[in-house]
Parts: sequence; structure tokens; C-alpha cells
Amino acid sequence: MKSLLIIRHAKSSRDPSGIGDRERTLEERGIRDAHAIGKYLRESSIRPDYLLSSPAVRAKMTAAIIAEEIGYSLDKIQAEELLYEQSTSKIIAYSRNLQNCYSMVMIVGHNPSALELVSALSNQPFGQIPSCGAVCLDFQVENWTEIDHGKGQVRFFISPEMLQEKR
Repeated sequence: MKSLLIIRHAKSSRDPSGIGDRERTLEERGIRDAHAIGKYLRESSIRPDYLLSSPAVRAKMTAAIIAEEIGYSLDKIQAEELLYEQSTSKIIAYSRNLQNCYSMVMIVGHNPSALELVSALSNQPFGQIPSCGAVCLDFQVENWTEIDHGKGQVRFFISPEMLQEKR
């Protein structure tokens, strides 16, 4: 079985003048939310074998905070240009080339790509993935080359708001 854990970056700052989109950082709320999602993953014993992040600062910050929470080495986070505003088909094609030694891969990216990716792979229309929302898709396949549209089963969907409601 192969699993993709798709996470939308946490709440980021608005576009302050003079700072480009790629350089936007996380707001305090975003930092708290990333810690909460990371803690949830740790407490649920969910730990990816490989962690990919968009190269945008807000995505890399989200990935780093979650990685710290789950005990994933920060120097193993791979920034992947493809995850910054790319098409679903290109991300799926990239995923099909992942090394088979990885059972679970975490992707930290952006909307609308994250939402489109989850919807395409699960064949379930998702209305929204909020900031720092996480969706885990399981594929009953042996090789990454076999993942395809509609083959993913949603194992869970969690958001910072859902975690607050559980308290």
C-alpha cells in the first residue's frame, strides 16, 4: 500500500508591499495550526517516509514545523519546484516516479493544487481544504507507478478547526 498525505500550507501573511508571493511567511495563527497538525500526526503515529514541500517560504515553514513535531529530520525535507502552482497532472506524474521504498509521502503545497489533487486521486469532490488542512489518501498498490485518478481512498481529513472542536 502507498499513501499520500497532502497538506495545504498554514495561514500566511498577506502580501506586504515589497515582498513577493514566494517570500510570504506564516502568521502566528499559521504557526500554531502547523504545530497542532504536527501534534495530531505524531499522536496518531503517522510519520511519512519522505517529505516534499513547495519552495515558497510559507510552505517550507509549515513543513518544517510539522516535521519537528513528528520527529522527521529537517535536512531531509525536499523542496520541489513542481509543487508551486503546478497542474494536478504534473504532480501525479511526479508522484508516479517516487521511489518504491517510500510507503507514505507527505506533500506540503498550495490551493488550488492541493484540492484538485485530492479530488482527482480520490474521485471525491472536496469542497475545500482550509489552511493547514491535511488529507491522507491510501492506494491499494505496490508501486507508485500504479497510482491514478480515482484510486485513492480517503483515510482521514483533519483541519486545525476540527482539532479545536475536539477539545
